[in-house]
Order: sequence, then C-alpha cells, then structure tokens
Amino acid sequence: MTRICKIFVTLAISTLSTFTIAHALNPQFAIAQPEEVTPLSKCSKFVTGTYLTTIVDANGNFASRGMITLTQDGNIFVIDSNQGGVKDSFNPFGDTQGAYKCTGNREISATGINFGFPGDDGVNDIARSDIGATFDQQTQTVQGTITVRSFALNANPLSEEGSVVGTFPFTGQRVNAK
Repeated sequence: MTRICKIFVTLAISTLSTFTIAHALNPQFAIAQPEEVTPLSKCSKFVTGTYLTTIVDANGNFASRGMITLTQDGNIFVIDSNQGGVKDSFNPFGDTQGAYKCTGNREISATGINFGFPGDDGVNDIARSDIGATFDQQTQTVQGTITVRSFALNANPLSEEGSVVGTFPFTGQRVNAK
C-alpha cells in the first residue's frame, strides 16, 4: 500500500507540475471590456490639459492673462493675473474651480465658482463664471467667452442668476511639456 501511495503522490505532483508549467507558458489573458463612451469621454481626450489664455474686455482691450486647466473627469480650474484686484474696480479674488461638460465634439460648457475678498471696493462676495469654449486639436488652441456674475456671500450661485459683471472673450494655447 505504501508503494501505491508513493505512485499516487508522484502522479499528482507530476500532473500539478504539468498544468502549472503549461499555465506559466500560456497564460490566459482577461478580455478587456470596451470603454464606455460618454459625451464627456468623447471630447475630454481632445480638451484635457492646461491652456495659457489672453482675456479681453467687450471692446477688445486686453484685460488679463489666465490659466485654464481641464481634467479628464470633468473638473475645471482657472487662475487669473487680476486675482490681486484692480483699485477702484474690484477686490482681490481666489482661484476658480468647477466642472465642465462637453456640448459638442470639441466644445465645452463650464461653470466655476470663486470667492471675492473684502477690500476698498466692497465686501466679499461669490462669483460664478459661465464659460463656453471650442478647441482646435490641430493648432492646440482654445477660444471662447467667460460671463462673470456676482452674488452676495449668502446667495446660492448655482441656482440664482446674480448680477452680470461682464462677458469676456478669450483665446488660449495649450501648455505642453518641453
């Protein structure tokens, strides 16, 4: 009986080794499921990135420079060279953060919020920026408009209309690593 046990153990080890070696030499790969195509995923691959922008006023005069960053998952971050405020015009304000959605193949609509700080030109407030932009993949540029609305600090800028501060056209170039 000991001999039968030894033969059985040897046979079991040999069989296991054969299957293990065969699996190591020919592993089974998981079949990837196709990525779900959503309106955001369709255009986000073209628009995702950071853009150096030039913003002008309604008369076409230079207003400021900015940086707009769009993430693949639909977030937008904006900084502006005028965040320090302009004496006798407006107080300093913080970075703008929000979300965007694709409204076309290379077109977005975004909403961003920032906070104004108290100063000589009034009390602190909330501003909402409504942004519409189109992107040219070949030239890696963007153009669009930003409409800024002001709200009292205790207002809800996501459900109210606020006071329009202005609408500002902009153009921009994608920032690429060197």
